[in-house]
Amino acid sequence: MTLIANYVKRYSYLVEYSTEDEAYLARCVELGIVAHGETQEEALAAIKTATKVHLQMLKEDSEPLPEPLSLQRFSGKLNLRMSPEKHREIVLRAKALGVSINYYINSRL
Repeated sequence: MTLIANYVKRYSYLVEYSTEDEAYLARCVELGIVAHGETQEEALAAIKTATKVHLQMLKEDSEPLPEPLSLQRFSGKLNLRMSPEKHREIVLRAKALGVSINYYINSRL
């Protein structure tokens, strides 16, 4: 399997219905490209074709191919910056519920 075929298989795709477009829109998260179809299956097939073409163009232009998110490792740790006011609010809400800040934030996402 070629690198491009492997990446097309491993990229993250989101498919949702657009009432504005009256069609299903499919997105390749890693590339930020969109395709559409009358059904979810058509939209998914269209985005995979568009992804393959996009990657071939990147390769021809000697541009790097974005690594699929599925191949990346995630530690489960996230550094987050916020205003002191928001930080205080989160601490107060977590304490009021008797849970940790980490648990509170996770439950709100």
